[in-house]
Amino acid sequence: MASPRLLPRQEGPPQVPGMNFACGITNLGFVWEAFCGQRTWRLHQMLQTQPIIRLGPRSLCFGDASTVKDIYGHSTLCRKDDLYRVTQGAAPHILDVVERDEHSRKRWLVANAYASRNVETWEYKVADKVFRLITRFDELCDSRETVDFRKWTNLFTVEAIADIGPGHKFGFLESGNDLVTVRQSDGSICEYSFIQSLHGSNAASSKVAWETEWFSPLVKLCKTFIPSFRTQAQGGEKFGRIVKFLLQKRLARGALDGAHRNVDASELEAETTLMMNAGSDTTAIQLTNVMYQLLKNPSKLATLRKELDAALKDQGQDQDQPVVVPYAEVKALPYLQACLDEALRITPPVAFGLPRRTPPQGAMIGGTWVPGDVTVCIPAYTAHRDEKWFPDPEAYQPERWLKEDSAKLQSQFIAFSAGARGCLGRNISYLEQTVLFASLLRRYNFSLVDEGWSPERREDFNLLSGTMPVRIKRRT
Repeated sequence: MASPRLLPRQEGPPQVPGMNFACGITNLGFVWEAFCGQRTWRLHQMLQTQPIIRLGPRSLCFGDASTVKDIYGHSTLCRKDDLYRVTQGAAPHILDVVERDEHSRKRWLVANAYASRNVETWEYKVADKVFRLITRFDELCDSRETVDFRKWTNLFTVEAIADIGPGHKFGFLESGNDLVTVRQSDGSICEYSFIQSLHGSNAASSKVAWETEWFSPLVKLCKTFIPSFRTQAQGGEKFGRIVKFLLQKRLARGALDGAHRNVDASELEAETTLMMNAGSDTTAIQLTNVMYQLLKNPSKLATLRKELDAALKDQGQDQDQPVVVPYAEVKALPYLQACLDEALRITPPVAFGLPRRTPPQGAMIGGTWVPGDVTVCIPAYTAHRDEKWFPDPEAYQPERWLKEDSAKLQSQFIAFSAGARGCLGRNISYLEQTVLFASLLRRYNFSLVDEGWSPERREDFNLLSGTMPVRIKRRT
């Protein structure tokens, strides 16, 4: 690898303003923004007055949603950025592999498992976790305790993806916590918080990954001089041990069909890490965001309940046993789907611009010529607020997805990215969201403890939200 240049030459259109004074001369300018924890929100504000913002000497961020197809679409000439190389473990998983041939190989291996028809065969696992969550919510209803909706739905998503993936049952919904007991290679027993370990891992890497050429020395420097970073990085090590433990237990049981598959152990670990990370955290964030929007917009909640009640009639309201709504009964309900997508539009769990690299010959991005080997992106948070596509963008309006021209909106909807590198796990996420909300809203009334409450958000790789205190009552 060539030695990194301390002061790289600026690439891209002339007179593009930097996000801060340092962004024109070093990627450390954007690293600083990442440490502040509000990079996408700050960037969005700047993109309201400038069409392009410089994030680094060879890194540009666009603000017009029409650039989505040029950066992420199926016909794009751009590849994944080198950021994905520096965040790889011992082996790349399908999200962070850069080379197209290798991505095609990995996609061929795993895509069938994520296809809608196969995802639905896992419904019984999701339904089991919904049943267990409802059982706990019934108990909390009786005790009249304040409920942290964020906590409980995060326990739900971790339990669901652990059962779908490595086939492990943590028992989080019964215990009410996320503590994992891990037997390490030396035989010692340790107890780790799953969610804290995961968030620590993401928090550390999300701060420094933007400086790809100096990534390793920067990590060492931050570990040495920044105690909070050191703690977060240690969380990443703990999360790695949890994943390794889960995978070892799964491999010990052997293949369900008895067949032997020649897949490298490091590759299995990488894909399991991705599933346990992205498959639990982003959906948990989305569940909180959907509930928040419905409670802040009671007329939309009433419309959704009307649709659910008409479709389900007496299902889901049994007074003695928790009832889980079948996916087949609700997966095609248009207003329910619109409510989910509108929450994803307003607050995408992955809000920042997923970085792509222009080809050596350069590329046209939204009518602007960008030289070769330049990082380009558009934040989902900003693309979803382009008023040409989404009028009154700050308003929660599920109805916008039900109009005749709604297909045009989907072309600018990048909550799961887009094109050949779009998220394979979207079908699992929709399965969990759909069954959970249909079941919960049929059985309970929810309300915010404080009507003026709004989420506290912090951005690592994902746009995290803090606790969400609600009250729950049984519907009558």
